[in-house]
Amino acid sequence: MKFPVKRLLGLALGALCWWLMGVLVGHFVASEPKKIMLALIGSPTGSMYSVCSKDDAALGKIAPANLAENPTTDIDYNFYSIENAKEYLNGDDAVVVEKGPYSLRKHSVKYNLEFATSTLTNASSPDPNGALYYDVANAYIVLDKDSTASSNIQRGADMSLAFSDAKETLPANKKKMSEHLSMSDDIINFSPAYLSLLGEKNDEVSLVLSLSCTKKQIDNIPFADPNSGKTQCSASEFNDAASPDCACCMLDNDFVAITKKQTGTPPPYTNCKDLLKEDGDGMKMLSLLASYDGGVAVTESIHSALIQSHSVNDLMFGYPSAFLGRVVPIAYMDVAQNQTSDSKVDVATKVLTGQMKDSLPFELGNIAEYTKDVGSVCSSKCSGGTCSGNAPERHEIDDVEKIVLGGISCKPYTATHKTVEQCNAISTVLTADANAANHEACVCADSSNDWADAGCCLAAGVLDGTDLTGSGCLYPVPGVVDANYVGKDTSSTNLDIGKAVDAWVSNEESKKSAQFMCPAPGVFIDEHKLFGSMEAYKGKDKHLIYYHTGNPRIRQNDMSQADAKPYYAPANVGNGGTFIGASGLTGYGFTHDVSDAELDSPLLPFYARDMKKDLMFFQENYASHIKSKICGNKGRCVLTARMKPLNNVFHYNVNASASGTGLPYDGLQPIGHMNGPAETGHPVYFHQPLYYNGDEVLYSQQDNSHVEASDGNGIKIYRSKTSSDPGQFTVDGANANYELIDKEWMDANGESLLQSYMDIDTSTGLIARSYMRFGMSYSIWECDPETNAHCKLATMAQGEGQCYDKVGAAIFAALNQTAKDDLIAVGRNTFTYPCSAANLFTPKVTAGKIMPMYWSDESTMGMNKDEVDVLVEFGEDYYNLYVTFWWLMAIVVCFFMTAVCMFHACIFFEDDSFRHKSGPVDAPKEGE
Repeated sequence: MKFPVKRLLGLALGALCWWLMGVLVGHFVASEPKKIMLALIGSPTGSMYSVCSKDDAALGKIAPANLAENPTTDIDYNFYSIENAKEYLNGDDAVVVEKGPYSLRKHSVKYNLEFATSTLTNASSPDPNGALYYDVANAYIVLDKDSTASSNIQRGADMSLAFSDAKETLPANKKKMSEHLSMSDDIINFSPAYLSLLGEKNDEVSLVLSLSCTKKQIDNIPFADPNSGKTQCSASEFNDAASPDCACCMLDNDFVAITKKQTGTPPPYTNCKDLLKEDGDGMKMLSLLASYDGGVAVTESIHSALIQSHSVNDLMFGYPSAFLGRVVPIAYMDVAQNQTSDSKVDVATKVLTGQMKDSLPFELGNIAEYTKDVGSVCSSKCSGGTCSGNAPERHEIDDVEKIVLGGISCKPYTATHKTVEQCNAISTVLTADANAANHEACVCADSSNDWADAGCCLAAGVLDGTDLTGSGCLYPVPGVVDANYVGKDTSSTNLDIGKAVDAWVSNEESKKSAQFMCPAPGVFIDEHKLFGSMEAYKGKDKHLIYYHTGNPRIRQNDMSQADAKPYYAPANVGNGGTFIGASGLTGYGFTHDVSDAELDSPLLPFYARDMKKDLMFFQENYASHIKSKICGNKGRCVLTARMKPLNNVFHYNVNASASGTGLPYDGLQPIGHMNGPAETGHPVYFHQPLYYNGDEVLYSQQDNSHVEASDGNGIKIYRSKTSSDPGQFTVDGANANYELIDKEWMDANGESLLQSYMDIDTSTGLIARSYMRFGMSYSIWECDPETNAHCKLATMAQGEGQCYDKVGAAIFAALNQTAKDDLIAVGRNTFTYPCSAANLFTPKVTAGKIMPMYWSDESTMGMNKDEVDVLVEFGEDYYNLYVTFWWLMAIVVCFFMTAVCMFHACIFFEDDSFRHKSGPVDAPKEGE
C-alpha cells in the first residue's frame, strides 16, 4: 500500500486554512474592531468622555477652560412688540410684531467643580466621584459688529479657575445681525416684574391701597361698618403694623348707600374711591414712576406699568425700575416691621440693603447699592430734574462694576436724581428750624450723603408731611438672558472674556448643577445609558413648576388653595444636552461608518433648562437608512441620529395633568410658579416658537368665556416677509411687508424654521450639534370675584364693568335684603367687574390671553471638525479591516476548497478498483 502523501497534504492545507480563518476572524472581527470600540466608548464606564477624577482627559471636554478650543454657542433672539399697546389696554386686539433676530455669542466656563456620589447609579459600591457638580459663568458678545476677544482663563491642577497675565486672542466674531437691527431697538410688551408684584398683591386696587394701608387693614375693608364693623383707621394708624383692627377705607358702594340712608351725612370713613382716583397722590406717583420705566400712556394723565417699552439691550441683560424700587419697599414695610422691634429708619435700612431679602414675600436685595451703581453710569445724564439717554456701551467700558450696566436706559434714575432737590429742600427747612413740623432729615440707606448732590435710595425723609422712605430707590429687573460682564480689555481693543468670567464668579450667587459623568464599570450595563443625565440644576434636585388646582390658567391665589397640589419636576430626569451613553462600533464595514446612527430607543428625555423640566425627544427616521450627517475638514462625514421634540410634547394629558402641560391650550407648559421675585410667581408659559404644534386658537384668542365677556381683545401675530429692513409696518395691499401668522402659515413653514433638533454621534454619545428653539409668553392674572375675595374690592355696581356679570349677579343675590335695598336705592345693584387683575389703570384688558414675549434659537457645535475627522478615520480603518478581511478570507477559502478537493481527489484516484472487476472474466463461449 502506498503512503497517502497527497491525502495528508490536503489535510494539512485544510487545517492550515482553518487555522488562518480563526486568526483572521480573531484579528479582523474581534481584536481590531474591539480596539476601535474601546476608543469610541473609552473606558469600562461606557464613554470616552466619562470623568471620574480631576486627572481624566475628558475633563477638558466637559469643563474646558481654553476658550479658543471650547465650542461657542450662538443665540438668536426674536422679540415681540405690541404695536398698538394703548389701544390693546383699552380693549382692542393686540397687534404683535416679531423683531429680530438679535444675535449673541455665548462663552460658558464651568467653575467650583467638585465630585459627589451619583443618585443615578445602581452600583453596590458607588463611585464617590459619580456626579460632577459645577457652577457656570457666562459671557456674551453681541454680534452687531465684527469684533475680537481675549481670554486668560486657565484650569488649575485642583480644577479651580486661574487667570494668567498672558492673554490669548480668540477666533474673530463676525457680524451677524442685519443692518436695520440694533440693540437700542425698542420692544413694547408686558413687564414680567410688574406681573410678579401684581400677583403678590393680588390686583392693582390692592396694590394701590397697600401704599397707604397694611394687608390686615385692606382685608378689613369689606367689614367697614359704623355700627358693628371695623372702624376707620386714623391718620396715625394708616400703614402701621401695630394697628391691625381698623379698616383702610369703605367701599364706594357702601359709602354712597350709607350717605343716602343718612340723608346726606357721610359715614366716618375714607371712601376707597378717593384713594384710587386718577388725580390722587398715590395714583399720580405710580403713573409718574411708570413713565420713568417706559410704561405705556393709557390716558393723557395715566401711564401703566403693565406694558412697558425697553431696548433690546435692557430686555436681554437687565435694567433698573423706578416703579418697583419705590413701590415694593412701601408695600412691604409693614411686613418687615412685624418681624422686628427696630426703629422705622432701621427697618427701612435693612429692607433696602437686602438684609431682609429672605423674609419678605417679594425678593428685595440690596437695592440701595444697586441704585448707587446705576448712578455711577447715569448721574452725568441728568439735568433740569430729569435724566435721559443711555449709559455708555459695554465695549466702551473697562470698569467691571459699570460694565454690567452698559447701555441701560438712564430715565429711571430721574427718580433718584429728584431726591437731591427734595432732600435739599428739607435741609433748608431744618437748618432754619431743627424742629420744623412735617419735616425729617433724609437718610441714605447706603449710609452715604449722596442725597446732597447725586441722589440716593432713601431710608428716611419727610417733606411737607410726605414720607420719602423708598424714594430714589431702583430695583434691578433681570434680563431674559443673564447679567453680562463683557467689556473692553484695558490693554487692547479686544473684548475681555477673562475679566468677564472673573467678575461673574465674584458677583453672581453660586447655584450648582450636576451631571452623571462616571457610571459604574461594566459592559453596556443599563446605567451607561444614563451617562450625561442631569442630577441637579441651579442648586436644586427638583423645581416647583406648577400648582394644580383644576383651573386651566395660572392664578395668583393658587398656592393658598386648599386643594392645590404642587408639581415638582425632578432634575435627574433628562439628559444634560452634551453627552448620552455611547453605543460604540455599530456601523457596517462596507459603508465606511463607525455607527449606524441608531439609538437603543427612539425616545430620549432631555432637560430643558429654561423650563426646568425634562422634554421628550424622538429620533427622526428611526430604523431607516435616511440619516443626518456632520462633516469634517475634508468634507468627509459621519452619520448622526437626529432628535426632535415630540409633536405632542406640550399637549394636555389627563394622566399627567398635575404638571399643567397643555393648559390652558395645547402647545404650552405653564411654569409661572417658579418664576419671578414674588412667591406667587407670574403667568409665564414655555413653548415651541410661535406655538408650533399648538392649538390653532393661540393665533387669535377671541374667546372670553373664562371672564364672562363677549369675544375680543385677543392677539394677531405678524412676521416680516424679508430678513432685510422691512420698513414701516404694513399688512394690507400690494406693499404689505408683514404676514399674519396663523395655522396655514405654520403648516407650511413651522417644521423647517421653528422646530428644535439635535444631531448625536451615537458611537461616542457626543451631541455633535444642536439647535434649541423655544419661546416664552406671558399673560395677565385673572381676578375672578367668585374665587378671589380681594377682587370684589373692584366691584363696578352700575354695570360699567365688561366682565363677570353672572358672578356679579350671584354675589348681589347673596347679600341680605337690607343691603340689597340700600344699593338698589342708589342704583348700585348691577354688579360687574374689570376683566383682569389690572383692574384699576386698565380695566378693559382681558386676563388669561397668552402674549408671546420672545423665542430664541440656541445653536451649539458640540463636535468640532477635527473630532469628526477622527471618527472618519476610525470609519476608514474599519472599512479597510472589512475589505482586507474579506479578501484574505476569499483567498483562504480558495485554499481551503483546494485542500478539500485535494483530500477527496486523493481518495478517489488512489483507489483504481473502479477500473477492474473484482472477479475473473469468463472466456467467450463458442458461437458467441
